[in-house]
This record gives sequence, C-alpha cells and structure tokens, in this order.
Amino acid sequence: MPAIVTRTAPPSIVERLLDEGMHPLLARIYASRGVTSARHLEAGFEQLATPDAMLHLRDMARLLADAIAARLKLLIVADYDADGATACAVGVRALRALGCRVDYLVPNRFEYGYGLSPEIVRLAHEGFRPDILVTVDNGISSIEGVAEANRLGMRVLITDHHLPGEHLPEAACIINPNQPGCPFPSKHLAGVGVMFYLMLALRAELRDRGAFSRKGRDADDSPSTLVSDPGPTRCSESGVRRLERAQARSSNSQLTPHPSSFGSSKPNLAELPPLVALGTVADVVTLDHNNRILVHQGLQRIRGGRVQPGIARSRESSTGSTVSGARSSPGCGKKRSPRSRHRISAKATP
Repeated sequence: MPAIVTRTAPPSIVERLLDEGMHPLLARIYASRGVTSARHLEAGFEQLATPDAMLHLRDMARLLADAIAARLKLLIVADYDADGATACAVGVRALRALGCRVDYLVPNRFEYGYGLSPEIVRLAHEGFRPDILVTVDNGISSIEGVAEANRLGMRVLITDHHLPGEHLPEAACIINPNQPGCPFPSKHLAGVGVMFYLMLALRAELRDRGAFSRKGRDADDSPSTLVSDPGPTRCSESGVRRLERAQARSSNSQLTPHPSSFGSSKPNLAELPPLVALGTVADVVTLDHNNRILVHQGLQRIRGGRVQPGIARSRESSTGSTVSGARSSPGCGKKRSPRSRHRISAKATP
C-alpha cells in the first residue's frame, strides 16, 4: 500500500502569504509545498536565477565563442535518457544557429557504459575528429575519459548537474550547479537547464563581441532578455593553462565572428523552452522556483503551437489532439518522455 503523507504548512509562512493578499486556502496549500512568498508564483523569464551566479559559465561561453571564431569542430556527447536527449537537442540547435560547427554522439550505454568513458572518447576521436568535446547531462565523474581526451589533443567542456565525486576531471572548463563553490541557487537544475543557461551566456558573449547586427534584436518574449553580463569567474588552473596554450596555437581564437557566419542576424533561442520543459519534467527533478519557471514557459509555448515537430507529434499521439487543440494531457512526464531503456546506437545521425 502506498504511504499517505500529510503535508504540514508552517504557520509563519502561511501568515506571510496571507499578509501578501493570498486566499487562506491557497496560502496553506502553497506553504505546504515550499512556496514562501507570492513572488515565487511569478513565472516570467525575468524571475529566473541570474546566469552570473553559475560558476565558470562565462568562461565556458568565451571558450565556445573562441571556437566559433576559429571554426573549430565541436562534438556534443550526450546521455541517452530524456534529459540528455533534450540537452543535446538544445545544444545542437542553438550552437548551429550561432554559427558553430557541431555534431553529436549518443553512446549506447549497454556497450559503453554511462558518461564520457575512454572508449567513447576514442570512438569520438576516430569517427568525428573534433577539436572540442562538450558533455551534456554527464561528465562530472569522467576522470579517465577526460584524461584520454586530453591525451588525444581534444579539449573537454563539461556541462552536468549530477553530484561530483571527491575529485573533478581535468577538463578545460566545468559548469555544474552542484560542483564545489558554485553559488547558483537552483541546485535541482536538470542537465537540459544547464545547457540552456550556457546557450544564453554564449549568445550574450557573442553580442558583446559585436557578432550580431544592432538591427536584429530579438522580440521582448525572447529568452535573450534574461542574460545579464556575468561577472568574471575562473576555471580550474589546469583548464586555464590548456585554454591559454590553445589560444597561443591559434591566432584566430580571438577573432570576432563575422555576422555572415550566422544563419540569422538575430538568432532566436525562444524555440528552446519546450525542450527544456520536457527534459526537466522527465528527469523528475524537484520543481523549485527556477524549474517551475522553465517548465511553465515551455508548456506555454507547447500549448501555443510553438514547438518542435517531434514534441508536437508525441503530444498528438498521447492525447489524440493537435498541439494547439483544447484537449489537455495528463501525465506529461510519463507519457511524453522517451522510455529510459531504449537502445540508442552510438552512431550519430546528422
């Protein structure tokens, strides 16, 4: 028999919500679910935690901007579950829109195990010859895999959200809200959320370098309005040394990308929230204030028909209605997320 747990509503929190004008019943419900202020119910992008709170985020954005300028080749190494798949999709879509040469690899976990293993690194090196590996939803514990990538001359950028071990990999840069010293307030951010923040920071970095025409500013509802100018952060000492050596080898690494490198003078990342919402819900992370905003914004776009064809088709098959139809879908996470044990080939498709 399932256990029935009675939620408690802290009286002080209920009183605070009542003072803010909330109905008594709603105040008790919200207080029992960890909502401590009416402000936490606001779901606009401007309420998201600021990107400058994420350790190393700006450093990684600079690395990616340098890679775009130097026309380096990137390979995203993803995980096979819904969070990893959506994080990979967010990265590929955004990086290509921003002028990057990028491909992706989704390993078969039954053959290669989880994470950036040495075998996956060698497979990536032989099959794609990338200059930079970018992990999504994995990598924080891949010490041996990162060492193998370094030996083969590939830099590694790790984006992850899992808890780290005692030692971190010797990657060029790591972003993870759960790594030591990271003050980012949302420790429950999914892997797709981490990648979304990185793409916002990258576009801000490219804008600062003058890569986009001033005439091509995004609409007000674009996530670009979120991106502040992150303060300076530091990668690991070894990562900084590798970055400096790489920049010394390539005189082009400091070039500003020419606007002709981009498919649009105003790359729009507003298509990404549906993917972020799907990956966040399917990974069953805690819906704290930050994650609620990401999910809310994604669902709003799904309901409005601004969604990728794959998600639209999945919704139609699970509900029997079109994306813009009035019929709602129960069990979003269970019905729409990919089944977690599908075998996925290590060969990536274009």
